[in-house]
Amino acid sequence: MMNIEIYDNFLSDDQYKQIHHLMYDIIPYYPTPTTVGGGGIDSFFSGESELLFHVFKGAMSRTISLYYEVMKNIFSFSDNDDVWVIRANLIEPKGFNLRHIPYHVDMGSDEGAVDGYVAIYYLHGNTTPTVFKEGFRRKYIWPKKNRLVIFSNKLFHAHYLPFFNERRVLVFNFRENHPLNFSQTV
Repeated sequence: MMNIEIYDNFLSDDQYKQIHHLMYDIIPYYPTPTTVGGGGIDSFFSGESELLFHVFKGAMSRTISLYYEVMKNIFSFSDNDDVWVIRANLIEPKGFNLRHIPYHVDMGSDEGAVDGYVAIYYLHGNTTPTVFKEGFRRKYIWPKKNRLVIFSNKLFHAHYLPFFNERRVLVFNFRENHPLNFSQTV
């Protein structure tokens, strides 16, 4: 059974304004060497969307962004050793396109998906949904300003390519523990 937790109005207004300012006006975004959508096949109506990202913290690469301190102050659960990756994703719209990226898990090994949790924080609600897949079942979660969604890393998910408005989210990966088990006080 799909266990997807949704927390609307997750941050206070001041915290939301801080993270919005950080993600829209301050941090640099970097292109990935691949496109979003898989296969490199252009849609009939548009070309592939490019994924831009900013890594705040990456355990494997030992990356710590100059802006990680701001992230820790806003999302207190991001300041612990269980964090695998914290990144901002930005996907620019490319027009009408009915595809989603390939289903995936964020953390895997040669044996498959590893235990852990994924949290997606939506900065706005003006884009396409995240889709979750379990067997033949699908569940769609629509982005909403200041919404946090938490789910098991073993749950396959994807997102539809944005039509007319960019998709800007924060993605948190936790190796073992549910993020809200950590202190929420700043």
